Amino acid sequence: MSINTVAISGNLGRDPELRATASGTQVCSFSVCVNGRRQNQQGEWEDVPNWVDVTFFGKRAESIELYLSKGSLVFVKGKLHQNRWQDKNGNNRSKLEVIGEDIHFGGGNQQSHTEQQGYQSPQGYQYKNDQQPAPQPEYGYQEQIPEYGGVYDEDIPF
Repeated sequence: MSINTVAISGNLGRDPELRATASGTQVCSFSVCVNGRRQNQQGEWEDVPNWVDVTFFGKRAESIELYLSKGSLVFVKGKLHQNRWQDKNGNNRSKLEVIGEDIHFGGGNQQSHTEQQGYQSPQGYQYKNDQQPAPQPEYGYQEQIPEYGGVYDEDIPF
Protein backbone atom coordinates (compact mmCIF):
# COMPACT_ATOMS: atom_id res chain seq x y z
CA MET A 1 0.00 0.00 0.00
CA SER A 2 1.26 3.50 -0.77
CA ILE A 3 0.16 6.89 0.51
CA ASN A 4 0.30 10.06 -1.53
CA THR A 5 -0.69 13.03 0.64
CA VAL A 6 0.96 16.41 0.99
CA ALA A 7 0.14 19.49 3.07
CA ILE A 8 1.83 22.84 2.51
CA SER A 9 1.40 26.30 3.93
CA GLY A 10 2.87 29.44 2.45
CA ASN A 11 2.31 32.53 0.33
CA LEU A 12 1.36 32.69 -3.34
CA GLY A 13 4.32 33.65 -5.50
CA ARG A 14 2.13 34.85 -8.38
CA ASP A 15 -1.52 35.54 -9.14
CA PRO A 16 -3.53 32.37 -9.83
CA GLU A 17 -4.02 31.56 -13.52
CA LEU A 18 -7.51 30.32 -14.43
CA ARG A 19 -8.11 28.48 -17.70
CA ALA A 20 -10.44 25.78 -18.98
CA THR A 21 -9.89 22.39 -20.57
CA ALA A 22 -11.43 21.53 -23.95
CA SER A 23 -14.32 19.87 -22.08
CA GLY A 24 -14.95 23.04 -20.04
CA THR A 25 -13.41 21.99 -16.70
CA GLN A 26 -11.92 24.97 -14.87
CA VAL A 27 -8.19 24.67 -14.02
CA CYS A 28 -6.38 27.06 -11.67
CA SER A 29 -2.63 26.97 -11.13
CA PHE A 30 -0.34 28.98 -8.88
CA SER A 31 2.92 28.62 -6.98
CA VAL A 32 3.35 28.64 -3.20
CA CYS A 33 6.54 29.68 -1.42
CA VAL A 34 7.24 27.41 1.54
CA ASN A 35 10.20 28.69 3.56
CA GLY A 36 12.66 26.32 5.17
CA ARG A 37 15.54 27.26 7.48
CA ARG A 38 19.19 26.33 7.40
CA GLN A 39 22.45 27.48 8.89
CA ASN A 40 24.84 29.21 6.52
CA GLN A 41 28.66 28.96 6.68
CA GLN A 42 28.79 31.83 9.19
CA GLY A 43 26.49 29.89 11.55
CA GLU A 44 23.54 32.26 11.02
CA TRP A 45 20.06 30.94 10.29
CA GLU A 46 18.55 31.94 6.97
CA ASP A 47 15.27 31.31 5.17
CA VAL A 48 15.44 29.10 2.11
CA PRO A 49 12.45 29.40 -0.23
CA ASN A 50 10.98 26.25 -1.75
CA TRP A 51 8.58 26.88 -4.64
CA VAL A 52 5.73 24.41 -5.03
CA ASP A 53 3.43 24.43 -8.08
CA VAL A 54 -0.23 23.74 -7.22
CA THR A 55 -3.17 22.96 -9.53
CA PHE A 56 -6.88 22.84 -8.66
CA PHE A 57 -9.76 21.69 -10.85
CA GLY A 58 -13.50 22.43 -10.99
CA LYS A 59 -15.46 24.78 -8.71
CA ARG A 60 -12.55 25.28 -6.32
CA ALA A 61 -10.46 26.57 -9.22
CA GLU A 62 -12.99 29.36 -9.82
CA SER A 63 -13.07 30.33 -6.11
CA ILE A 64 -9.30 30.45 -5.86
CA GLU A 65 -9.01 32.84 -8.78
CA LEU A 66 -11.67 35.09 -7.23
CA TYR A 67 -10.28 35.29 -3.69
CA LEU A 68 -6.51 34.92 -3.94
CA SER A 69 -3.69 37.00 -5.37
CA LYS A 70 0.09 37.15 -5.15
CA GLY A 71 1.20 37.17 -1.50
CA SER A 72 -1.98 35.55 -0.12
CA LEU A 73 -1.43 33.04 2.69
CA VAL A 74 -2.83 29.55 1.96
CA PHE A 75 -2.88 26.07 3.43
CA VAL A 76 -3.18 23.38 0.72
CA LYS A 77 -3.78 19.64 1.02
CA GLY A 78 -3.44 17.40 -2.00
CA LYS A 79 -1.50 14.73 -3.82
CA LEU A 80 1.88 14.81 -5.56
CA HIS A 81 1.78 14.35 -9.31
CA GLN A 82 4.65 14.16 -11.78
CA ASN A 83 3.95 15.64 -15.21
CA ARG A 84 6.10 14.24 -18.01
CA TRP A 85 6.40 15.59 -21.54
CA GLN A 86 8.80 16.18 -24.40
CA ASP A 87 9.91 19.72 -25.20
CA LYS A 88 10.28 21.19 -28.71
CA ASN A 89 13.75 19.66 -29.04
CA GLY A 90 12.54 16.15 -28.13
CA ASN A 91 14.09 16.21 -24.64
CA ASN A 92 12.19 14.41 -21.88
CA ARG A 93 11.04 16.85 -19.19
CA SER A 94 9.17 16.43 -15.92
CA LYS A 95 7.73 18.60 -13.17
CA LEU A 96 6.52 17.62 -9.72
CA GLU A 97 3.37 19.46 -8.61
CA VAL A 98 0.57 19.23 -6.07
CA ILE A 99 -2.93 18.45 -7.31
CA GLY A 100 -5.00 20.29 -4.73
CA GLU A 101 -7.93 18.67 -2.96
CA ASP A 102 -8.56 21.17 -0.17
CA ILE A 103 -7.51 24.77 0.45
CA HIS A 104 -7.85 27.18 3.35
CA PHE A 105 -7.32 30.88 2.82
CA GLY A 106 -5.29 32.75 5.43
CA GLY A 107 -6.88 35.85 6.97
CA GLY A 108 -3.89 37.95 7.94
CA ASN A 109 -3.89 41.73 8.26
CA GLN A 110 -4.06 42.40 4.56
CA GLN A 111 -7.01 44.47 3.39
CA SER A 112 -8.23 44.31 -0.16
CA HIS A 113 -9.40 47.19 -2.31
CA THR A 114 -13.08 46.27 -1.87
CA GLU A 115 -12.74 46.10 1.90
CA GLN A 116 -11.22 49.59 1.87
CA GLN A 117 -14.39 50.72 0.11
CA GLY A 118 -16.53 49.33 2.95
CA TYR A 119 -17.26 45.77 1.77
CA GLN A 120 -16.62 43.08 4.35
CA SER A 121 -15.38 39.77 3.00
CA PRO A 122 -16.52 36.57 4.71
CA GLN A 123 -14.22 35.18 7.40
CA GLY A 124 -11.29 37.39 6.40
CA TYR A 125 -11.16 36.29 2.76
CA GLN A 126 -9.87 38.82 0.30
CA TYR A 127 -11.62 39.79 -2.89
CA LYS A 128 -9.31 40.37 -5.79
CA ASN A 129 -9.29 43.66 -7.73
CA ASP A 130 -12.68 45.39 -7.87
CA GLN A 131 -14.86 42.29 -7.69
CA GLN A 132 -17.47 42.86 -5.02
CA PRO A 133 -19.55 40.36 -3.09
CA ALA A 134 -23.32 40.50 -3.21
CA PRO A 135 -24.66 42.90 -0.54
CA GLN A 136 -25.51 41.16 2.71
CA PRO A 137 -28.65 42.09 4.68
CA GLU A 138 -28.16 43.88 7.97
CA TYR A 139 -29.86 42.18 10.90
CA GLY A 140 -29.42 44.96 13.45
CA TYR A 141 -27.30 42.98 15.90
CA GLN A 142 -23.70 42.05 16.34
CA GLU A 143 -22.69 38.45 16.77
CA GLN A 144 -21.63 37.83 20.33
CA ILE A 145 -18.35 35.96 20.58
CA PRO A 146 -17.98 34.15 23.91
CA GLU A 147 -14.87 34.82 25.93
CA TYR A 148 -12.30 32.07 25.84
CA GLY A 149 -11.82 30.71 29.32
CA GLY A 150 -8.93 28.45 28.36
CA VAL A 151 -8.45 24.71 28.61
CA TYR A 152 -5.89 23.38 31.05
CA ASP A 153 -4.15 20.02 31.28
CA GLU A 154 -6.17 19.07 34.38
CA ASP A 155 -9.41 19.62 32.39
CA ILE A 156 -8.54 16.83 29.94
CA PRO A 157 -9.75 13.41 31.21
CA PHE A 158 -6.87 11.32 29.81
